[in-house]
Amino acid sequence: MTWTGPGALVAWSLASACTSASAPSTDAPLAGGAPAALRTAPAAKPLPEGQPGLVVLNTTEVDIDLYTATVVDRAGRLGSRVLWPHKHDCEDQARSRVVPRSGGRFTLPPPSRTFAPGECEPGPPLPPGEYVVRVDSGYATELHATATVTLPMTAPVELRLERHVGAVPCTDALAQRAFTLTAAEVGRARSLPSVPKDILDGCDGARARCVASGEPPPLPPAACEVTLWTGEYAGILRVSRPAGRDAPRGLTAELDHDVVYSRFPHATRSSSSVYEHDGRALVIAGEDSEHWHEHGGDAARVGYVTLRVHNPFEREVPFTVAGLEFLRSFSCEPPSEVKARPVVRAVDPPRALPPGESALTISFEAQEAYQGHCDRFATRARIVVFGVERGVTSEHNVGRFDPID
Repeated sequence: MTWTGPGALVAWSLASACTSASAPSTDAPLAGGAPAALRTAPAAKPLPEGQPGLVVLNTTEVDIDLYTATVVDRAGRLGSRVLWPHKHDCEDQARSRVVPRSGGRFTLPPPSRTFAPGECEPGPPLPPGEYVVRVDSGYATELHATATVTLPMTAPVELRLERHVGAVPCTDALAQRAFTLTAAEVGRARSLPSVPKDILDGCDGARARCVASGEPPPLPPAACEVTLWTGEYAGILRVSRPAGRDAPRGLTAELDHDVVYSRFPHATRSSSSVYEHDGRALVIAGEDSEHWHEHGGDAARVGYVTLRVHNPFEREVPFTVAGLEFLRSFSCEPPSEVKARPVVRAVDPPRALPPGESALTISFEAQEAYQGHCDRFATRARIVVFGVERGVTSEHNVGRFDPID
């Protein structure tokens, strides 16, 4: 499966235009200097030395015009806030905050009236408490500074701009903050077609836990499960839903290295269904697959799905595949339009599901899948077990690559 691992975020980079445009970003400016809008903007005046404030220290060999600074309370309940508006959102408020190279310093005022991402007017003053502040350079994701501050501040706090490599030590409290931030992002981005509005219903963020691996379990949990995995440069929050009747398996979101903001929440269309019999539940779950094609070339061809099965009985359970539906959407929303009903070519195993956990592979006449902008594809298998027909869907993440000259 890839929908809840780091690969899912890569596969969906082509659809990033369908996500929140005002989420914090560290993708620009790139090496070569600050953008023109900031080179000509008035400079923000640093505070006198010794006063309470955020003292940003530049350990690199280049001058850095600070790109953005994000602040979050320890539990994440106030959400991610920024210390100044993004230049693209509020050009009239653009300021240059240059930290000289080789040990240069620039002092920012203590966090007080901060901005919601995308807003040009500050919110109310931050209440007293403990906060985490992240200052981004804009040169690379790993080049940033982070510190914990207590408001009201009574002394300067130093933040060192340096390359952060290696996973941040992860705790359950950090996982719970990640869920809180992601839930706020999902709520703020209700218009995102890739996120069903009820995807987090029944999920308890207080039970979020850190895990050692970014790979999801092959089968859905008995109840909603929330986990955070912290990688070398970022974290992945995974929400795994219990089995239902062709119920989506869950959601992923990307967290920054220090879990200060959440972005790019995405729900998979891969689903799971449960078949109850004699007081036991047999579960069949779809999983994502990845497919690629050349930009301007032939479409990718999708000709199989792999499903995961949990058979709780001590015997084989007969099943049949009643049919297949190849699904598509054009604007990031979960695929639902039936484009074809392909003919089944082969089923492995062909007639019965073995006891325990196993894989079920269904091959069919190949279907074309071309990624134009934010297209999504899936195959829904209609499977009959114990005389009950249910749908089980597997999403096909389709990406495109440019030809090499």
